[in-house]
Amino acid sequence: MLELYADEISNIAIRNLAYGGIFLFGSLSKALKKVIKRKKEDCPFMKGYYNKNFLKKTLEQIPVYILDNVDLGLHGALIKGKELIRKYYWLKLNFINNLI
Repeated sequence: MLELYADEISNIAIRNLAYGGIFLFGSLSKALKKVIKRKKEDCPFMKGYYNKNFLKKTLEQIPVYILDNVDLGLHGALIKGKELIRKYYWLKLNFINNLI
């Protein structure tokens, strides 16, 4: 299971040439962090991530970061929601000012 997840992560990393790194977050990533700490050298995730014969050197240049904050997506949605509300009220106020 972890090897399949890692294989898809490596596909995304190569497709986007994400030399700045791949950032994983959420409950699955939090559980993954525990597995990596327990089995550093023999981790199924890392085996699956580097399982690209001719692209292994490229993948070694793309770090994988695991973020602890499980609710990171909710925080992003909150920020975007605030931006949309500000934009809506700004448009509404400008529309009213143009009518006067």
